[in-house]
Amino acid sequence: MPDQSPAVMTLAMKEAFRESLINHVATYRVSMAQLSRETGVSLPLIQSLNQRKSVCPNVDDAIKLARYFGKSVEEFVGVSRDDREKRLRALISRLTEAEKDFLEVQLTTLAARQGRETP
Repeated sequence: MPDQSPAVMTLAMKEAFRESLINHVATYRVSMAQLSRETGVSLPLIQSLNQRKSVCPNVDDAIKLARYFGKSVEEFVGVSRDDREKRLRALISRLTEAEKDFLEVQLTTLAARQGRETP
């Protein structure tokens, strides 16, 4: 499985986002101009996505567009929580034991900073 860093959209993710946007615009019967006005995402970007041009929104714009339709980006493109967990497990399985130990300490620290209990 290729590395799918959350900061970078793969080609498949770009296509899924574009197709989902086109479907949502049609289903909710919202104009591209209205979508731009209400989300703050540029009209040229929305038009390019709608025309299936090879463009990709930045993370902030992707979040704004997905939220407009009441969804997270993952829900918007149809990526389930199970898919994310499978990707994470696959990435973790490629780490050395020392790297896994380091990751565990980092995740435990992050959870503690946010006031979350760790198992």
